[in-house]
Amino acid sequence: PNSRFTLMLTFWDAFKQLESYSARKVANLAKLLAHLVGAIEKCLTIGVLKRVEFSPSNMPEMTIIFLSVFMTALFESVRNTEHIQTIFSHGAPKSSQLIGSSKFQESHEDDDDNNKQTTKKEDLSDLRESISLFLLQYIKS
Repeated sequence: PNSRFTLMLTFWDAFKQLESYSARKVANLAKLLAHLVGAIEKCLTIGVLKRVEFSPSNMPEMTIIFLSVFMTALFESVRNTEHIQTIFSHGAPKSSQLIGSSKFQESHEDDDDNNKQTTKKEDLSDLRESISLFLLQYIKS
């Protein structure tokens, strides 16, 4: 468990330096991360990507290379559709949580943004949306 956190921090540090790496190093890093995320043993979750800057208008070249190689390697290595769903649904709220959260939102619509609590599940839903936009914009069949 502690080694997972350390490994995640290592990848986050690498994401900050992607632009200084060669294309080969970025591709190898992406393949390694795809292997760790796609592993059945759950070495790392897709949540490790939440520190990657997904800006559709001006995404740096090395980030595009990293994400393209990562997504390609992940989808090629995991042949089981259910496993892919498990990878991308990590942190997704269950249907019972969605019902509870919609009731909470309705009862607290007038609260200030400062009073709203942000959870990891909300962060990962933003990540899933960013990944979807990336796939639509950069990955062509």
